[in-house]
Amino acid sequence: MSKRTPIACFVLFLSAFFVCLSTALTLQAAQSTLHLTPETCDQQYRDISPADGRNTFHEFEKCSLCKLIVENSRKWNWREHYEALCTDVPEHAMQWCAYYVCNLVRCASFQNSMCTVELSKLTKQTTTLYPCPAKYVCWNCLQVPSEQVRGCFDSDLA
Repeated sequence: MSKRTPIACFVLFLSAFFVCLSTALTLQAAQSTLHLTPETCDQQYRDISPADGRNTFHEFEKCSLCKLIVENSRKWNWREHYEALCTDVPEHAMQWCAYYVCNLVRCASFQNSMCTVELSKLTKQTTTLYPCPAKYVCWNCLQVPSEQVRGCFDSDLA
């Protein structure tokens, strides 16, 4: 087994450090291009769907994105930093994320993380869920998925 000299260890450390720094700066740059506030939502994102032919999403991707946004809402102070809801969203999905966020923040199921679910259509019996599972938030607020898709929220318990 060969011994590494202190200089070799230092060089190895520096190269690892710069790789991590470069990755962090790239991620920060991607997210810093998205600046969401109540004003920018009203002006730019809420009513304009990013589906323009070049940036279409399949229903499964819409489910995954909405679920990630709901999960992020439980980790971050989103009320003051809407863009935190798009944490870990790939760059190609940022326009969709902005569109979803701007619509979700206006929805009671998302804001309160609480929802009422009908247990029986026959008896009209309901229950209130807290926190509201992503599949109900996404349906109540965005009507996602618009069609039944295998894999969309299949692993969610409620």
